[in-house]
Amino acid sequence: NIFRLVKELQPDKKIGIFSTWTTNRLKLVGEGLSEAGNITFDYIFDGYELDLITYPHDKKSRYIYNIDQRVPDETTECIRTHAPDLSWVYLQYTDDIGHYFGDSQQFSQSITYLDDQIGRIWKAVDYRIKYHNEDWLVIITTDHGRDPRTGQSHSGQSVRERTTWILTNSQETNDYFRDYQCGIVDILPTITRFMNITIPIESERELDGIPL
Repeated sequence: NIFRLVKELQPDKKIGIFSTWTTNRLKLVGEGLSEAGNITFDYIFDGYELDLITYPHDKKSRYIYNIDQRVPDETTECIRTHAPDLSWVYLQYTDDIGHYFGDSQQFSQSITYLDDQIGRIWKAVDYRIKYHNEDWLVIITTDHGRDPRTGQSHSGQSVRERTTWILTNSQETNDYFRDYQCGIVDILPTITRFMNITIPIESERELDGIPL
């Protein structure tokens, strides 16, 4: 994964993760696992769903909304103060609302919350760009679409469920990004190119994507 590549090839770089739950860090990245490279995050803000006092669980995921409000706060403070070289920010509420209500006003409203949260994070990035003369790449994406009938599930193989999108602040994207349908597999090589990381040939051969 991208975090392992960074830590193995540029070990002085700092990495951060900001998330509702610990699964992203402990399972998907595999922090501390020898099979995943024994990497360790430098900045960790996750696992809030385990705090049942601050975030008591409810059946409509209001607690996830509250966690998603906290995650950008932690992210912006960390970016402004420490500026990790590579970060993963995970926001969950839109997915939960999609499962509950499908294509609905509630789902549309949840996207406005997400837009505001991303905007807050962007302000921290913009601060680093303006006042620390840094070059930042921001990539925003989703890991799946939703079912075409109700918009609630995403367990099938329909075009809508398999369709994802990518947003970026980069002004140097190529024709492939601008004119064709790129995929989330293109994100990793895009980041490594931006960070001047040369992927070892044995790993590069396993990639399905190309830089954007």
